[in-house]
Amino acid sequence: MKPQTFLRFIARAFAFLAVSVSWLPGAGVDYLSQQSGAVFVGSVSTRVETPTQVSFTVNVVRVLSGSVPSLAVNIVHQWAGSLRTASAVTIDQPLYGIWFLNGGSLGHPWDVLTARPSMGVRIILGLFLPASTTPPMIAAGTSSLDNILHEVAAGVQSAPAGSPDGDPTILLDAFGSTDTPAVRTMIAAGLASDNPGYQAVSLAGGLARGLPGMIHELSALWPQINGDRHAMYVVSALRDSWRDTTPAEVQDAASLAASAPPGSNGLRAAAVRALAAIHTPGTLPFLATLLSSADPSEQERAVYGLSSFANGCPVQSPRNAASMAYLECNQPSSYTTADTLANFGFRQGLPAQEAPLVAYWQTWWNGHSELH
Repeated sequence: MKPQTFLRFIARAFAFLAVSVSWLPGAGVDYLSQQSGAVFVGSVSTRVETPTQVSFTVNVVRVLSGSVPSLAVNIVHQWAGSLRTASAVTIDQPLYGIWFLNGGSLGHPWDVLTARPSMGVRIILGLFLPASTTPPMIAAGTSSLDNILHEVAAGVQSAPAGSPDGDPTILLDAFGSTDTPAVRTMIAAGLASDNPGYQAVSLAGGLARGLPGMIHELSALWPQINGDRHAMYVVSALRDSWRDTTPAEVQDAASLAASAPPGSNGLRAAAVRALAAIHTPGTLPFLATLLSSADPSEQERAVYGLSSFANGCPVQSPRNAASMAYLECNQPSSYTTADTLANFGFRQGLPAQEAPLVAYWQTWWNGHSELH
């Protein structure tokens, strides 16, 4: 079997793994809006919970998109409830937020979509997003999607301190994969705030969208957000989503990885993984330094990055990683040879397997001074 054919075979052989990590619709406002017949701000005063469902009436305050059947919508939402008793329990608890209406046809009761899966599927707070009692000021001509996003932001920002509705992670979830003027405005506002949580989720949102200058912003803000619990979203976005191939951004990322101090919550490892995934010529000098790293995982990423460049592999992204298409190395490369294909490495093996690969790519790098 030819080496390049072998790489394609490996990609297909592992493709079944993509089933467990394939992209599924999230709970972003864009997805929720598409799946609902109406989006509105409303209040609830009481509800009835059983082990299998929760029922309540939402009093409509303002409609954000679509149309509601009435100003008092009766909701029945099925769930695997957490109550330990088989009898119904009435709970008096004021709730106020943004609801995504669903169902209500062919004799079925009205329902609402789960808006916050992170809250759990058995908790009432998971069924709506926070809203402010005072409508936000929104410019004329704003799309309904951006209108809803502004409402969510106003709800998060107006929530009492320490309330679950005030967690800035809600904004990150609400953004989903959307990249609209409202999202960019909120990201810019969050970066300029003095709240580490808002800074962190804004950085994560900017990194995921590949917005210009995000690595510079990350370097500047990291000392402030490193100790915040939301810093993990920044690390995750850098590691798994940020794939900006702009030479200046790549250089900033290499500098960030080189200067990341110990105990930086995985920041260096995330930057290393991103640079290896990008593997453009500008990443190679930094990746080559990792061949002599004392960390085997860094050596493995260096081998992957250098061999992916030489063999014409595409930039590894969340989408082609799920399908294993990042191993379809068929892009034109003047550096591809039978030896580079034979020494391609995309995951860590046993030390006895890794050592020859590291040695090969060190020799390869030393022999290509034009890339230094």
